[in-house]
Amino acid sequence: MAEAIVRGDPTGWIARQFIGAGTSTHLPVRVDTKALSFTGTAAGSLLSWQNPENVAILATTVLDITTAGTGTAGCDVGVGTLGGSADNLLDAGRVDTVAVISPLGTGGGTNGKPWRKVAAKGSANDYIVGKMTEVDATAAGSGYILYIPVS
Repeated sequence: MAEAIVRGDPTGWIARQFIGAGTSTHLPVRVDTKALSFTGTAAGSLLSWQNPENVAILATTVLDITTAGTGTAGCDVGVGTLGGSADNLLDAGRVDTVAVISPLGTGGGTNGKPWRKVAAKGSANDYIVGKMTEVDATAAGSGYILYIPVS
């Protein structure tokens, strides 16, 4: 019997729970990295990433805040369109401490969910976009998009 998945569990452990113990099946999880920009509040200014696949994907986002911001700024990240805004992956994730922000652990917020479907490249809602709730140019970090192509 599999153990319960709880907030804060490492992503690799969660993936193994989805697969099941003792199985030889491997999830085709892919990872892409993006530098984050904390200098603007416009839609897509923190992060803008297009699904590179010609099929829909299941995706999640992990933000690695390596330099803490000095204010109380938060960030929203979700599935949307180029230049759009969404908070359905991370909702008001805080960047004022060195931390990992993820809907799989901390930072999901009210609207954030661990995995979202992203449309195939060239379709509506084929981006993961993020924005700051307020500027905090002292923060620094990287964004990681983990995704699984689906047909």
